[in-house]
Amino acid sequence: MFQHLLVPVDLSDRNHTALTTAVDLAGLDGGKISLLHVIETIPHMDFDESRDFFAVIEEKAKQKIRDLIAPFSDTDIRISPELRYGKTVKEIVLFAANYQCDLIVLTSHRMDAHEMSRGLGTVSHQVAYFAQTPVMLVK
Repeated sequence: MFQHLLVPVDLSDRNHTALTTAVDLAGLDGGKISLLHVIETIPHMDFDESRDFFAVIEEKAKQKIRDLIAPFSDTDIRISPELRYGKTVKEIVLFAANYQCDLIVLTSHRMDAHEMSRGLGTVSHQVAYFAQTPVMLVK
């Protein structure tokens, strides 16, 4: 059913559930997973002048990604780590389109039914709104 799943991660502890869900889905038909982390760039900051700053963040992100993938090393599912710089929502949506992902699986906050508007600006809500790919929100 799904051959290429995209799992965007913010490297928090909550990402394990979304990745586990994607692994289960990919296992149904021999699909693959792209695990994407976006390092947010800072507006009006020269990237070249900040290279050392971003190098430290990138190295920490790569280690956390390795740690996140490690529990799934004994599966037949191919999980490809991907790292991008930019604006998180835009990079997720573009990655899904450019690499022909069938499904985006990402973690979402639980919403309080009494304060629904508080979740409207979240990354998961924006990705669900802008993506041309089906999106599964895992809570």
